[in-house]
Amino acid sequence: MPVTNPRTGDGPPFQPSKSLRRVVLRAGRDVSHHIVCCVAILGKKLSARLCLWLGDISYSLYLIHMPVLLALVYLFYEKVPLGPMIALTLPAMLVAAQLMHHLIELPSMALGRRLAQRRE
Repeated sequence: MPVTNPRTGDGPPFQPSKSLRRVVLRAGRDVSHHIVCCVAILGKKLSARLCLWLGDISYSLYLIHMPVLLALVYLFYEKVPLGPMIALTLPAMLVAAQLMHHLIELPSMALGRRLAQRRE
């Protein structure tokens, strides 16, 4: 089902403009950069538990960050200023990555281990 214009509810499917695509890519790059810088600068002060948690969810975060970012931009574009929208993306990405890690990644890894044991 095609996505319609979010402002009017009708018309042609929503096609993000070049400026919107630039905003999305820049926001994703900036959020990733901030995470890396914070971990690098505060790495010794961050608890080992936080670093281990980020390591655990890193693959899920890698997979889910762009869909979450695009969904938030799509939902809040021209409704919420860019600063608060970017501030919402990091917690939303972390929550989505945590859910994906527990609901998809861990069960898939357990299934893979069980299947590998059967082959032996």
